[in-house]
Amino acid sequence: MKRFCLLVLGFIVSIFSFAQSVNEIQQYNEAINQQVAQSLAEKYDGPLYHNQWVTNKDSASWPVVGMYSATTDFWYNYPPDILDENDNRDSVLVKINAKQRSISYWQNETFLFQKGKLLLYTYRLDEGGDVLEQSIYFSLSGKLLQQVIFFNEKEIPLNDNSLEPYQNILMKPETAIATAKKLTGLFVHSF
Repeated sequence: MKRFCLLVLGFIVSIFSFAQSVNEIQQYNEAINQQVAQSLAEKYDGPLYHNQWVTNKDSASWPVVGMYSATTDFWYNYPPDILDENDNRDSVLVKINAKQRSISYWQNETFLFQKGKLLLYTYRLDEGGDVLEQSIYFSLSGKLLQQVIFFNEKEIPLNDNSLEPYQNILMKPETAIATAKKLTGLFVHSF
């Protein structure tokens, strides 16, 4: 009976240890950001491992675009190449940060994961001083919790006509999940 009670108690605690509300996701994101900062400062002694994919490292001029570079950082808490065959290799990934820079714009996308599931997608575009920001929050089951858009630090309703020029840039929730899966696949297959 004691063993059963301890098992049930452990199960209940584990359920509540996963971020399920926007506030909990924000707190989890802050904790992961602190681990990223600590890992950058401490290098190999930090709490997270770090892989990086760089496109056009020297920012050479690209046709039509001009100066362009892209960097994708993968942050994970355990080397997936030493997991057992039955373990899910993408479950170790906690954050992806994808940056693009050109002459006319700078953009940053982040994907926050817990147990292999996308919890938060953020996007920031700085184009000539105008800044567009988007955040999409998901539950562990993949359910959309909230979507927020800011333009020059002012929250914009999702149905606002002023977003029309950015409709082809703004991420739809289902596209954010698909993009996260694509990048996770790149991460898993890099080992």
